Amino acid sequence: MNSFSDNYQFLVYSWLLLISALVGIVIGIIIWRRRATWAVVYLAWFELAAVSWAVAAVFETAATTSPLKFFWSKVGYPGTTASPMFFFLFAAAYARQYRFLTRRAITLLFVIPVISVIMAFTNEWHHWLWTGMTIDPVTNIALYGHGFWFWILVAYVYLILTSGLLMLGVAMYHFPTYYKPQLVLIIFGALLPFSGNIMYVFNLNPIPGMDWTPIAFIASGACLAFGIFRFQLFDLLPVARSKLVDTMPDGMLALDQNYRIIDINPAMQVILGKSVKTVIGQPVADALADWGELREYLAVDYEIRAEICLIQNDEERYYDLNLTFIKNRHQQITGKLLVLRDITDHKRTEKALAVTNQQLQEEILEREQLITDLNAFAHTVAHDLKSPLSVIVSSSQSLVDGTISLDESAAPIAAGLIYRTSRKSIRIIDELLTLASISRQEIQPEPLDMAAIINEVEIRLSPMIEEYKVQIIKPDVWPVAAGHAPWIEEVWANYLSNGIKYGGQPPRLELGADEQPDGSITFWVRDNGEGLSSEFQAKLFKEYSRLTEARAKGQGLGLSIVKRIVEKLGGQVSVHSENRPGHGCVFAFTLPPAHAIATPKNPEN
Repeated sequence: MNSFSDNYQFLVYSWLLLISALVGIVIGIIIWRRRATWAVVYLAWFELAAVSWAVAAVFETAATTSPLKFFWSKVGYPGTTASPMFFFLFAAAYARQYRFLTRRAITLLFVIPVISVIMAFTNEWHHWLWTGMTIDPVTNIALYGHGFWFWILVAYVYLILTSGLLMLGVAMYHFPTYYKPQLVLIIFGALLPFSGNIMYVFNLNPIPGMDWTPIAFIASGACLAFGIFRFQLFDLLPVARSKLVDTMPDGMLALDQNYRIIDINPAMQVILGKSVKTVIGQPVADALADWGELREYLAVDYEIRAEICLIQNDEERYYDLNLTFIKNRHQQITGKLLVLRDITDHKRTEKALAVTNQQLQEEILEREQLITDLNAFAHTVAHDLKSPLSVIVSSSQSLVDGTISLDESAAPIAAGLIYRTSRKSIRIIDELLTLASISRQEIQPEPLDMAAIINEVEIRLSPMIEEYKVQIIKPDVWPVAAGHAPWIEEVWANYLSNGIKYGGQPPRLELGADEQPDGSITFWVRDNGEGLSSEFQAKLFKEYSRLTEARAKGQGLGLSIVKRIVEKLGGQVSVHSENRPGHGCVFAFTLPPAHAIATPKNPEN
């Protein structure tokens, strides 16, 4: 019985193959630990098959007899035929060519390899795989004669390997630029065993019969090891996508299951102000540390669509955010895809339309109010002008008909009556003109000399003041407010005339002003009349309505005009009364201070 040393002679070739097997084992373990996807699983099986091939080749090259060499060739044949198949499956999974990964496709893929293994173990009966063997006495390397099935297997293996390389090449076109070094490394690593096998099959090597394929796995494993530690190979797997993603205006960001960024297109780089090299492979919490709102959306465990506002270069930009899941062919979630579409122009247009719509609504309300005011005004004017004009007409007619004699005593009375009623009519017309100017005139508020305005009002109302023997109390110094002097004169004239007509006997009017906490200034006049109930107070400043026919000695236009004036100047009107005789009413209006002049409302077109 021959000893082990008689049957095996371990030369340098055997030790090289042993080293390649050990390298393959180490690489296989490293890859298996990163088996997050089927692509990595298939690559791990590819390494395992290559290791089994290399281990069998160690003993096949060391064996000194033909039976032992045939035996170890048979032992290594499952790895020999399976390794190209697993490479093809890895390429298909890595390139997302899922149609080749169905159970039916995988079964058909392994038909010829399984038949080849059967052929190897039954070769002594048919010699379709190996027709014979010659051992070189110097190198102890076996030279095999090959049958027709061997060439069928070779053609099939080369077709499978070429198909896998083509899929990786297409993936290089579709995958992001960042991942192209990975693909180049994978393709280069795959070509090494491919090249070694071509040298063996077609006897293109310096050592006849030497199969360089297992040894080529040393270089292939070194390439994969370099890729694993340099490019995070198989730790980060890219998302297959169209090249259009690089040119589309929408920003795109992809995450894997560990919330690391695995893809980003140029548009998203511009939005975030980040380069692809600084974010790929980084946890989203670190890469987007200064984008808190985006991190919150990426942290949710459901798909979402929303509108967000991001600050870019001190400018607000609005985006339509769409967050969806990335799923594999089994509908398992493998990551997240974030797309940002810039809708800033749309939002700005939308806001402009909203502002325009609001302005139109305000104009419509103002016009409706103006129509209401004009209707009420027309009704009041018609009613109030009818009385004085009737007096003028009847008095004039009496003078013309001779009903009233034009003696020295009657003529002045008739003339005075006509004069007073004419003045009343002119006052109504003046108020109509004032209302028209308020509605249409555009003014720029300016600081008011309230003392001068009050003096003008007192001169204007001097006949009434003398007639009613009015006592007016006013401050020596007035705070300075912003407004339009002719309009404010009209406000004071209305307030003072009302205070005189409805005040006590004799009327006593106290004028004053108070500065409010917000800076505005409230001007007021207090009379000593009977006061007003809360019901009557609520009716003031509305549609020129009279409080009661008994108390309405005038035309009821003034307070409504006052309200329109003050509101157009950015202020408010008010009235307060305790409804007790002698305590009267306090009529007030508020204006902005002169140091913060308010912009008046736009005039009507």
